This record gives sequence, structure tokens and C-alpha cells, in this order.
Amino acid sequence: MISHKIKKDFGEKIGAYVGIIESIINSLPKSRITYSIMPVDSFKDIIDVGSINKIYWDELLGRAHFAAITSIIRSYRWLQGMIAAQDSGVVLPYCASYRGLIESVADSYYSLKDVAPNLAGHKNIINSILSGKIELPKEGQVLISKELENLLIHYSHAKVSKGADEGQPRQNAKPNSFYIDVLKKANVQNVSEIYSELCQYVHPSSDSISYLCEFIEQDKFSVYINREKQMIEYFTKKYKGTMIDLIMHGFTPSIIILKVLLHYNAPMYHSKIADGINCSSVPAWVNCEGLLRVDKIPVHQSGKYKYNLPSSPGGSVA
Repeated sequence: MISHKIKKDFGEKIGAYVGIIESIINSLPKSRITYSIMPVDSFKDIIDVGSINKIYWDELLGRAHFAAITSIIRSYRWLQGMIAAQDSGVVLPYCASYRGLIESVADSYYSLKDVAPNLAGHKNIINSILSGKIELPKEGQVLISKELENLLIHYSHAKVSKGADEGQPRQNAKPNSFYIDVLKKANVQNVSEIYSELCQYVHPSSDSISYLCEFIEQDKFSVYINREKQMIEYFTKKYKGTMIDLIMHGFTPSIIILKVLLHYNAPMYHSKIADGINCSSVPAWVNCEGLLRVDKIPVHQSGKYKYNLPSSPGGSVA
């Protein structure tokens, strides 16, 4: 567990936030979580409209659940890598993990921030489909959401490739500059500056070796390997606000997805721990509450929330 280390370096509130993330990960099944996707050819053979709708939305909710938990795990692993490198006093793995965290957060934020409100706005009709009581404007209509589908497929399938894999949709990964721009627009502090600086250490550039050097005189220098902890401390202190923003933007959309999924007739995608997380100070969840048309979210913790999710410093994490 790294929440105690995060608390020490970045404050009690963000340490508690990472503690919630650790609780979510620990609540996942220890063996495996299995999802089912019907082959396209088999899906095309189905004639009954009710079955088509039910299979489509069951699979889409599964994609949302998959995206939420894998996003949480991926970003947390990068965070773990940073802390492990910090504890070992090695700056290059620290910088590589920090850069990986930034890219992971950007991808998750871009791909997932609109998933929860998109689902929440269609709760009633999707639940009627899942329960077999279809209430569509037109009889025989198939209800699809290309926006939601594209977001989730981009998250799971985007990569740098020359063509699509057979049987899989083609999704081109966005360039790093695109993702950094996403975080800049989300008001993540100094993200361009730190990303550029981290790249200089991760790439085989002069910065990846000059941090080891100490100039004694104009024509004399030495290699000083004990400077690595000082460099890590430099990143920690200078970009404290950046790290806080990254953690908030990287994990909040996934937590809200898990909370929204609790309102669907699909218990296999319910994460009970999400029911005990109070998100009332997070604007994105307040928006989803309105779309879900719920006055009070039932909780499993004897009527009380076990965890309180803080809002971002800027108050606008989606």
C-alpha cells in the first residue's frame, strides 16, 4: 500500500483518496473477472429485437465496467512504480513511471469522463431493455449509442498500428501531444512543463546523464551518484500540485462509472464498495445524480458512507 507515502508527500486529503483506490482494487475478485462478447456473426443471426437490444446493452455495460476497473489498476500501477523508485532512490525509473502515469491519466480522462453521464441519462430505457420490458419510441427499434460505444472501444482497442486486427475495430492511438493538451484544458497544473522535463530524462538525452554530474570548476567535474534522491525530491516538491491534479483526474471518472452502474439491472457489474463512496462534493457525480433522478443513493454501510471522495482543487473534475 502506498497511500501512507502519498499522504506524507502530498497531503492527507490526497492520501485518503489513494486509500480509496486501494480499497477498490482490494475488493476485486482475487481470481479473475470474466466478460462475454458475442461473435459478430452470431449477433447478426439474431432476429428478435428484444434480444438484440438486451445483448447490446449488457455488453456495453460490461465494457464500461471493464474500462473503469482497468483504468484504476493501470494508473495505480504507474503510481506504485513511482513510489518504488522513490523508495529505492533511482531517478530514471521514477521519471519513466511518472511519465507513464501522466499518459495513463490523460487517456483515461479523455476516454471515460463522458461515459458515466452518457449512461446515467438513459437509465430507465436501458433497464427496461435489460428486464425484457422494452419501452422504445418505435416498436422494433434497436437502441444504440455510437458515442458511448466509440469512447469505450477507443479506450480498450486504441493502439499504433498500420491496420485493424481481424475481427476488431480499428482505433488509432492519439499522439502524446493530444493527451497533454487534454490535461491542459482540464487545468492540470504545469502538465506541459513536467512532461517535457520527464521526457528529457526518459529519452537518451544529455539530461539522462547530466544529473549524475557535478561541476567543481569550469574545466573540472565529477560523477556524483548520490544526487538521485535530491532529484526525486525536486520533482516531488516542484510539481506537488500537478500530482494532486493527476490523481483526481485519473481516478474520479472510473469511480463515478462504478457508482452509475449500481443503478442498472446488471448485478454482475455492481461494485458494492462504490456504493459506500460519498461523491457529493464532486460536480461530475452531482450531474449524474440529476440524470439518474435519484434523491438519495442507498449505501451498504449501515446508512452511512464509508469513504468521502474529495473534489479537485479546481472543483471541476469530470
